[in-house]
Amino acid sequence: MKSKKKLWFTMVLHPLKGWIRVGKAYGSAKVARDWVPFVRAAWRGCQTTVSQHTFYFIDGKMTEASQKILSEKYNLDAP
Repeated sequence: MKSKKKLWFTMVLHPLKGWIRVGKAYGSAKVARDWVPFVRAAWRGCQTTVSQHTFYFIDGKMTEASQKILSEKYNLDAP
């Protein structure tokens, strides 16, 4: 059985590393956006955004493509 789940991430444009995730994955865009002012203040005005990605599962297990994106882009381990 195939399923999918959308997650949102708060991202900061690091001067040397490019876009990096800060904080955890959020289940809604609103919750992720609510953290943007705090993150901007903590990172002293660095450009901040919310990134959304849809992850796919087959029989309850995350697909390899989704695991790769989660690991490389968002620096998180698959559940």
